[in-house]
This record gives sequence, structure tokens and C-alpha cells, in this order.
Amino acid sequence: MAPFTNGDRQVAPPQPTDRDIQADPFGPRFASLRSLRQQVQDIQASLNHVRAGDAHLQDFADSIARGRDRIQALIDKLVAEVEAHDTDMVESMGHIEAVWFRMTANPLLCKPHEETSVKDLLRFFNLLDEDCHEIIYAIGYWTIPQRLEEWLLAGRPGYYVPFHAVFEDELPLESDRIKVLNYLSWSPKTVNLGLVDSEHGLVYRYSRRIFNRVMCLLAVIATPVLIAFLIAYLANPQRGIPLVLGHLLAFALPDWPLSKGGDHSAVLVAGWFAVLAGVVAHALVENAKRLQSAASLPSVVAPSNLLRWISAFWGRTSMRIFQALIAFFSIALTQDLTKAPYLEFFLAGYALDSVIGLVGTSLDKRSGAAVTSLKRQLGVTA
Repeated sequence: MAPFTNGDRQVAPPQPTDRDIQADPFGPRFASLRSLRQQVQDIQASLNHVRAGDAHLQDFADSIARGRDRIQALIDKLVAEVEAHDTDMVESMGHIEAVWFRMTANPLLCKPHEETSVKDLLRFFNLLDEDCHEIIYAIGYWTIPQRLEEWLLAGRPGYYVPFHAVFEDELPLESDRIKVLNYLSWSPKTVNLGLVDSEHGLVYRYSRRIFNRVMCLLAVIATPVLIAFLIAYLANPQRGIPLVLGHLLAFALPDWPLSKGGDHSAVLVAGWFAVLAGVVAHALVENAKRLQSAASLPSVVAPSNLLRWISAFWGRTSMRIFQALIAFFSIALTQDLTKAPYLEFFLAGYALDSVIGLVGTSLDKRSGAAVTSLKRQLGVTA
């Protein structure tokens, strides 16, 4: 699909390569709608230059006349096609046609070569600008979901489409984009393969295959369980692994609890699940706060979207699991495990971002001190 232009910018989705993509029977009609939007935006841009004082209306008279004729031809074509084949779009197309009839009565559009007083110019500018906005929004309401699917088809599961950045040219007003985004969020079957996050203006791609979604769910369940088995294995004193690791880390953590012997595997496994419980509790509390403080309607929470959600956010979820593992070791390596510090494990998971920040700061300080000491020993002053 060729990119559309608006000023100096061009926006077009990457070309999809999936073999399963079906030809869109409404593609030509949507192409005509996008061409209609482009013509309306071109006239609107010309009139904005005149309103800003950058040019006279007569400078754009020929261009406005040509654009007017092209718009009329496109509207006539679209009205005929919609009335013959697409009953769903009849109402919207009828509204676009009615707004266009109103625009053609505006002297700036029907008589662009004639002189107009400054007072009348401002009034006609405002009327025409409002009409252009109505047509642009009506077109975007129909064409943006189809173009959004093109972006999603070209992406991979886990990728997202920044809605406002991608469709800023098609709907310049953010309030209009929010309306369309909310519409997509409230009618999920309008866009396939995408989960809409209207709060952040993002649409996440999930896998089209149910098998892949189920595998993501199994991975989310299996990964923490496998980590728990690994923790139990490493913490078993009969294998001697904790003692070896204790000697290796003794220079950095001389008070490492595991180096003192004893079987702490049960405490550590329970601590690992306590960290995960803290992460889940924090996510639930944050979501509840967001729902309570939302100025607009709350986000849709549908259990039927669970597999889609896991597929779309698998990368983020796996990253969260490994961050939880870092928080787990930050407690396991610093607390007295004989006292079963389950609350500390839980709070580490609940305040995961803060714990990761503290661990990072601590490691930065330790590595900086080690580098300084090494430079001193080597006699390096730079």
C-alpha cells in the first residue's frame, strides 16, 4: 500500500508477509475513503495558510477548485458503491455527503476566485474548518480499524502499535483519536489480533493461533515452577552446591546464610512463591486503584481475553518473572533464613521496582568501589 502524504510526513504500515492474510474485499472502497480524506485535508491546509496570513485566497483558488471537483467525484462514486453493496456504511456515507453539500455552499469553496471581506473570511473559515473536521473524523472511524489490522498483521506477537503516533495524520485531533480508540476497546471484534490499551494509546499484537496462546499460558505457569525446583536443588546441602557457591561469593557476601550450612530449601521455595504472590498482589492493587480513580469509563476486563492477554504480554511477563528472581536473591542472600522471612519475600515482590532499583544502585556502588580499588593497585590515575 502506498503511503499517504500530509505536509512533509508519510505514514504507511509495513507490508505484511503472513501467508494466511486474506484479500480485503473492502480494500478499494477504503482506499477511496482515504483518498477523499486526503483531498479534504489538502483543502483544509490551503485555507489554514490563508487564515494565517501566509497567502491570499486567490493564490490557492485553482487548487481549491480542482480539489473540490475531485472530492465531488469521489463522494459520488462512494455513495453509489455503498448504496449498492454495503448497508453498514449507508448512514455514515449519507452524513459525509450532507456535510459536503453544506461545504459546497461556502463561498470559499464554491467561489474561491472572488474577493471576500475579512469579517466574512473568518466566519467562512470557521464553518469550513468544522465541516472538514466532521468528514475527516467520519472517514477515520471506518478506515483506521482496517489500517490498524494491517499494522498488526505485519507485526509479531508481543509488539505494539502506538496508536496516536501512527494515526496522527489521519486524525489530527487527539480527542478524535481517543474516541476511535475507545470504540475499538469497547468492540474487540472490530480489530483482530490486537488488544487495546486505551489508557496508554497502545494496541498489542497477540498470536492468531490458539496453540501458541496455550503454549504461552503453559510457559507462564511452568517457568516459576521450574525455577522453584532449581532453587530447591541448589539449596540442598547434601549436594554440596551451596557450600561451593558460598566460597565463591565469600569475598562479596561473607555473611551469606547458605554458606553456614543447613537445609533451607523449603524456606527458599516458599520464599520464591511469596515473592511471586507479592508481584501479583501489587498488580491487582494497582489495577484496582486505576479503576477507582479513572475519570472516564473503566477498562474492559474480560476473562475470555486471558489467552490473548498472555500472548500479547508474554515478553513483559517473562521479564517480570526474572526481575522477581533478582528480588528473591536480594532477600535470600541478606536475610537470616532460619527465621523464615516470608514477609520480607512478599514485600520484595510487592515493591519489585523499588527493590530492583536498590539492587542496581548497590551493585553500581560496589562495582565502582572495586574499579577504584583495582586502579589504585595498578597505579592507574586516569
